[in-house]
Amino acid sequence: MQVLSRSLWFYLIIGLVQGVVIWHSDALDMSGDYRLLAAVVTALLVGGTLLQLLGDKASKPRALLAGLGFTLLVAGISAWVLTSHGKSLMQWQWASWSWLFSLVLLSYIASIFIVAWATSADRRVRYEALFLHAWSNVFIVGFALAMTVLFGLLVALWNKLFLMVGIEWFTTHLLSAGFLCVSIGVVFSLAMWLGRRNEKIFALLSSLLFNACRYLLPLIALISVLFTLALPFTGLRQIWFTGYSTPILLLLAGVHLLLLNGVFQGGQQPQPYPRWMMRGINLSLLCPPLLVGLAAYSSGLRVDQYGLTPVRFVALLLTLLLGIYSLLVVWAVALRSSSWLGSLRVSNPLMGVMCAVVLVLLNSPWLNPLEISARYQVQQLLDGRLKVENFDPYYLHYNLGEFGDSAFSALEEALKAQSILDADSRRALDRKMREAKGSGKWYDSLTTEESVPVLEWVGPEEPGSEQFVQLNGSEHRCLLLGCVLWGVDLDGDGRHEVVQIPRSDYNEPVRIFSRAASDKWEAVGIMMGINEGGQYDSQALIDRIRDGRVKRVSPHYKSLDVDGMLLAPVAGP
Repeated sequence: MQVLSRSLWFYLIIGLVQGVVIWHSDALDMSGDYRLLAAVVTALLVGGTLLQLLGDKASKPRALLAGLGFTLLVAGISAWVLTSHGKSLMQWQWASWSWLFSLVLLSYIASIFIVAWATSADRRVRYEALFLHAWSNVFIVGFALAMTVLFGLLVALWNKLFLMVGIEWFTTHLLSAGFLCVSIGVVFSLAMWLGRRNEKIFALLSSLLFNACRYLLPLIALISVLFTLALPFTGLRQIWFTGYSTPILLLLAGVHLLLLNGVFQGGQQPQPYPRWMMRGINLSLLCPPLLVGLAAYSSGLRVDQYGLTPVRFVALLLTLLLGIYSLLVVWAVALRSSSWLGSLRVSNPLMGVMCAVVLVLLNSPWLNPLEISARYQVQQLLDGRLKVENFDPYYLHYNLGEFGDSAFSALEEALKAQSILDADSRRALDRKMREAKGSGKWYDSLTTEESVPVLEWVGPEEPGSEQFVQLNGSEHRCLLLGCVLWGVDLDGDGRHEVVQIPRSDYNEPVRIFSRAASDKWEAVGIMMGINEGGQYDSQALIDRIRDGRVKRVSPHYKSLDVDGMLLAPVAGP
C-alpha cells in the first residue's frame, strides 16, 4: 500500500475519480437529489485533497478513520445547507456562501490536526508538527491551485490560437465539460504530488517568510503602541463615525498576532530580539486586547443603532475569538515561562479547535445568523433599544429568509392587534412596513398579471398619459405606494417632459420621460439630489411641487460632447 501511495498513480487516480464523478454529477442534479449531489461533491473534494496531503501516511488506520470522519461531517453539513433554505433565495445564498468560506477554513484546520497526528510516532499530537503542517499545507495546496490556474490559461491560449486560423475542433473538445473536469482534477493532483515531493523547497520559503515576520513584528508593535497612546489625546468620537472602524481595528490586532506567531514558530527558539526590544514587544502585546475591545464596542454601537444583521453577528463572533486569543497571549507574557510565550504551545491548538467548533455551529440550526438576527432585531424594536426610524423592515422581510419573513408577519399581526409600542410608533412602523412591502412588490408581481402601478398627476395630464401604466407596470415600478407625475418643459423646446417621483423613503431616482415624434413616451434619464449626499425626501419634494415652490435652473457649466461621450458637470468641490 505504501508503494502505491508514494507513487504518482495514487494522486492521479484520485484526481481522475474526482473529475469523472463531478463530470457526471449532472445526473444527480437532474434527478433533483441535491442533498446527495452536495454530499458527494464535498466528500470528493475534501476527502481527496486530504488523502493527497497525507501521502504515504494515508495507509495508517488512524489517519484514514480521522479523515473519513471529517469528510462525512462536512458532507453531511453540505447536504443540510443546500436543502434547508426553504423557498427563500436570500437564505440559500447566505447559507451557501457562508458554508463555502467555512468549509475552506474548517478543512484547513482539520488537515493540520489530521496530518500532524498521522505523522507522529505515537498517538500524541505535538505542537512542532502542528506548526509545520499549518504552513506546509498552505504552500502545497497554494502551489497546486496556481499550477491549475496556469494550466487553464494555457488551454485558453491553445483554443484562441487555433480559432484565429479557423480551426474550431479544439474549442469543441478542449472546452467541453468532460475534458475540463477530468483534466483539471488530474492537473491539480499532479501538482499536489509535486508539492509533496518538494516539501524542502516549501521549508525554505517558510524560513524566508518567518524572517520577514521577525523584521515586521517590531514595526506592527510600534504602530499598535503609537495608535493606542494617541487615543487619549484624539478621543474615540472620530473612530465611531468612520463606519469602518471595526474591520480596521480587527485587522491591526490580527496582523499583530499573526506576525507574532511567525516569530514564535515552534516555541523552542531562543529569544529573537535583544533584551530591550523584547520588553517593547511584550509591552505591545497589551494593545491587541484593547484594539479588539474597541472593535467590539464599535460593533455594539452599530447593533444598538441599526439592529443585528448576519454580517454583524459574524463580526461579533470573530471579535470574540480574537479577543480570547489576545488575552491568552497576554497571559503567556505574564507567566514568564522558561521559553518565550511558552504557554502558546497549549493555547494555539485549543484556539484552533474552538474556531472549528464555531464554524460548524455557524452552519447548523443551533447558531444560524439569519434566525438570530431576525429574532434580535424584533426584540430590539419591541424593547425600545432600536428606534422605529432606524428599523429596516425591508431588510427583515426580504434579506433574512424565512426567519425574517416569519418575524415580519408576526409584527404585522401585532400592529393590527395594537399590542406593541405606542400609537405614534405604531403608525410610523406601519408606514415603513407598507413601504417595505411596496419596494419589494416586484418579487410578487413577477408571478401575476393583475398588478397595476398607482400613478397620480400634479397638474394637467399630458397627452398619452395612459402609456405610463404600461411603462411602469412592465418594470414593476409604482406598484404599492405609487408615483407622482408632473409635466414640465426641461429642455426649453416648448414641449413638456414628464418627471416621475416615487413615493418612497429609499431614495429612488426621479425619472425623466420625453415624448418622441410618434407621440410615444420614452424614459430618457434620471434626476438625483446633489445636496446632502444625494438624499431627498420624496414626500417633501412632491408637496413643494404642488405648492409651486419649484423653478427650472439652467446649468452653470455646460456639458461636453467628446465624440459621442458626454461629460456632464456635477456640483461639489
